[in-house]
Amino acid sequence: MLSKADIFAANDRKIEAVDVPEWNCTLFVRSMNGLERNQWATSCEPCYVEGKLVDWSLLQTRLLIATVCDDKGKLVFDDKDAAPLSQRNAAVLNRIFKASAKLNALYEAAEAEAKKN
Repeated sequence: MLSKADIFAANDRKIEAVDVPEWNCTLFVRSMNGLERNQWATSCEPCYVEGKLVDWSLLQTRLLIATVCDDKGKLVFDDKDAAPLSQRNAAVLNRIFKASAKLNALYEAAEAEAKKN
C-alpha cells in the first residue's frame, strides 16, 4: 500500500498539446489540481472587484486562463487577458476548451447522464 508521502510525491499532473494552425502554434493545456479547479469554478461566478461588478461568466475563457500553459506547465494567461482572449476566433477557443475540459474531466458526469437518458 502507498504511503501518504508516496501519494503526495507522485507527479499526477498532465500536459497535452493542442494544435492551433490559425495562430501558427501548438499550445499546451494542463490538468488542474483540486484547489485550482475550485478556484476556477468560483471565478466563473459574478463577483465584485474594487466595487465594480465583474462578469466571470465567460466559462470558456476562464478555463483557458486556468489551463493554457507552456510545455513545462507554466500558465500563459492571467485574469487581465480575459477580455482580449474572449475576442479571438470562437472555433479556436472551442477547440482549446474541449481539450482542456476533457483533460480535466469536466464533462464526465454530464456525458454519463446523457448516455443514461
